[in-house]
Amino acid sequence: MVGSGAMGSALKTYRKIKDIVDNFPWIRAATYLAGSVAGLLVLNINLPTEWQIDISSTEVQISAWVLMICIYFMLASIFSSARLREEMKLRELEQNYKYDSRGTLFNGAEANIAFRVVTFQKILESISEGINENKASELLRAAGNKASEDFSKNFDSIYQQDVVAKRGGKSWDDLTLSEKLSQWAEYDSATGWGMLTTRLNKKTSELSLVVTHLYGLYQGSGGKLFGWFLAGYIETIVGSIVDSHVGGKFHEYSKAEFNSINERDEAYILELEFKLR
Repeated sequence: MVGSGAMGSALKTYRKIKDIVDNFPWIRAATYLAGSVAGLLVLNINLPTEWQIDISSTEVQISAWVLMICIYFMLASIFSSARLREEMKLRELEQNYKYDSRGTLFNGAEANIAFRVVTFQKILESISEGINENKASELLRAAGNKASEDFSKNFDSIYQQDVVAKRGGKSWDDLTLSEKLSQWAEYDSATGWGMLTTRLNKKTSELSLVVTHLYGLYQGSGGKLFGWFLAGYIETIVGSIVDSHVGGKFHEYSKAEFNSINERDEAYILELEFKLR
């Protein structure tokens, strides 16, 4: 138990440090540069004497400092640009939402509805009262399967109308399977249940999805129930996208398998694994 707790604490600390590094380009640049310099120094020490660089030389030290400063600012610029592109993408997604004069909220052409996170969690908790946890998770997952049926069947036309027609780009039928999954992930990342990222391993036919929400959506019993609902929701969409993909490796796909759902210490990460057959 002590070892498990220590490992959990270390993992939590690692994730916090990683979040800081990822979110601050200048810290990320310094981290990459420091790691590279340390590696080069170790390599230099272990080289044969005749190949080693004399780092005690003043000229070498000055040249090294100038080079490191230039590399640092170059890395900071690259990471800042990537961060800026991400922020611009988020603003574009936000601009896709609008209200009409009757109080209807639209995401593109699709009518939507908004709840406070706490309100939504309480709704799920009240629905599951008197039902054991395993049964509740099964029911919520099945509800998620059913809830996304219409969206999954019509996402190709939604993509054409809300993405291609407004911003340009490839038509749905011209996208690869990986691109289709990424476009769906980007579209559904604007719905409020978190940022969704997908990673498709073509060699093993495995699809990994991570949903990140920073304001407690998956905390508590209501949050965990929503996690199971979302697992079913995603399962149906992934199945539809892969099953309808023409050509390529996955055109004989049968179904997606939901393998695991892990609520991390911070309770805002939802991880899903699918085996595509």
